[in-house]
Amino acid sequence: MDTSIAQAVTALADWCRSSEIAWHAEADSLFGRYIELLLHAQQQTNLTGFSTPRQLVESLFVDSLQILRVRKPDISMLDIGTGAGFPGIPIKILCPETKIILVEPRTKRYAFLRLVERELGLTLLQIHKCRAESLALQETPQMVISKAFAPLPEWLTLTKRWAELGSDVACLVSQKDWDDVDLSQFGYQTVGLLNENQRVYAVVKLAQFL
Repeated sequence: MDTSIAQAVTALADWCRSSEIAWHAEADSLFGRYIELLLHAQQQTNLTGFSTPRQLVESLFVDSLQILRVRKPDISMLDIGTGAGFPGIPIKILCPETKIILVEPRTKRYAFLRLVERELGLTLLQIHKCRAESLALQETPQMVISKAFAPLPEWLTLTKRWAELGSDVACLVSQKDWDDVDLSQFGYQTVGLLNENQRVYAVVKLAQFL
């Protein structure tokens, strides 16, 4: 493993442990290989906008994993508009027993996700090449999440189809965007919340399921 990648993985492991997020023995090699794949793909297409291991860890991995400090999806999680795999793949690496469902309509990103699945040997992983509106699932995901799919009001509206079946809805947004929305107008209540560096990591649920 390249030295800069190894250092970035070590920094991520240290952050996880300090944040009381469980780190397992295989995580070092899995995150290292994931970073290698991201950097290689970044040379050919703009997958993430970041070109160094440290940037990937600080701007994407940590942001993706913050939700585990709020609530861990130990059964299943649906990640909509995952792009290059955020937040779904980092969560999958640290939650190997959780079924992760990734939704990505863009062909190049879908192909990259398939490559990651093979190279990392990930199981309990589903990848769908479609838009969220046309996604049909046989089961209700425990949690629905997206890193940057849509503004918060649109996100709460889109995910209501799963929330009405009992799913938790994760919200990864700026503090300002969070403060500007009245959850009660959408029928939601907060069941978990973390404020960090002007970012909000929240889990909300429809009131009738509380």
